[in-house]
Amino acid sequence: MRIVIDARCRPGVMSGLARYARNLVGELGRLDSQNEYFFIRNSGFGGRLAQRENFTEVQTNYDIATLRHCLFGHWLIERLRPDVYHSLFHFLPCRLRCQRILLTLHDFIWYRSPWLAFRDPVRAGAVFGFARMFMPRALRLADQIIAVSSAVEKEAANRFPELAGRIRVIWHGVNPIFRFDPKGGGGYVLAVGNSKPYKNFGRLIRAFALVANESPWLRMIVAGRADYRASLEMAAREAGVDGRIEFTGSVPDATLVNLLRCAEFLAFPSLEEGFGLPIAEALTVGCPVLTSNRPPMSDVAGDAAVLVDPRSVISIAEGMRRLLTETQLRGQLIQRGSERSRLFSVRNCAEETLALYGSAHTSVRLERQRLP
Repeated sequence: MRIVIDARCRPGVMSGLARYARNLVGELGRLDSQNEYFFIRNSGFGGRLAQRENFTEVQTNYDIATLRHCLFGHWLIERLRPDVYHSLFHFLPCRLRCQRILLTLHDFIWYRSPWLAFRDPVRAGAVFGFARMFMPRALRLADQIIAVSSAVEKEAANRFPELAGRIRVIWHGVNPIFRFDPKGGGGYVLAVGNSKPYKNFGRLIRAFALVANESPWLRMIVAGRADYRASLEMAAREAGVDGRIEFTGSVPDATLVNLLRCAEFLAFPSLEEGFGLPIAEALTVGCPVLTSNRPPMSDVAGDAAVLVDPRSVISIAEGMRRLLTETQLRGQLIQRGSERSRLFSVRNCAEETLALYGSAHTSVRLERQRLP
């Protein structure tokens, strides 16, 4: 089977999409030595994603979420003659013709609430128009759709009833370097992610300010790419905690593992997510979690986290106080997180995805056999 996986994303940015691509492709490389793979990726990324002879990387200079790809990207893909083409993001070339097309659907933020991703109203409007034009086309063109959570699957089915029967939920897998080794005691709250509005860091900073008055030893570390760092630094100054919050920018996974292990807890009160990979990573290493009481965050965390109302600063602050003062609760959450982390195996993610490739290819052969 000849499989083309489109792993393109913004060069130089370790986004959630980039980490999903790296984890999935790396595990497929360890798992499958039989099928022939081609990985399309941006030329801006260094290092191979998989070290096997049956894996070939094809580099290009534009990513999936561009007008160029949606209008003309089929030329590159069709030259690779795939039996199965899998786009790791929810856009496809409009004129793409392949035997079988798979697509990973992450969320509907661009399609429904672009202002949660971009503060600039002009850019938000442009993204909204782009998503409204090309996301429905891609979803209808795909033979199979991988939804990264049940919440995404439900919204897709509600918005596009004709997709019924074509959507399969496959959760993200956690990089194997995230292993259970709880430590705590680092004296800081950890927040992870880009600083776009849907991450809700503004309310988190105000909640931290309320708790910080009661815990003068406590700091907060914000790790992730700094899309709107200046506005968050201003929010910290206005709340009077600018000297107690550190913005690290993006960090490699090895550093993130250590930050999670030593943190008092992970604070992840997002307004929107497709999945919420930092929650799964925190549970895996044994870091207590505070997150939103809405799907998919609550689905990923289950009973292994303190759930709060993400639109209430008071609710977030109360959750933080519980994790700082209730020792028994922390121990229970760490134990539950260890048990729940089995759901986030990158091997399971890769095996389920590979099985979907196989079923898609088999369906092509069966259709050919039925032709007169």
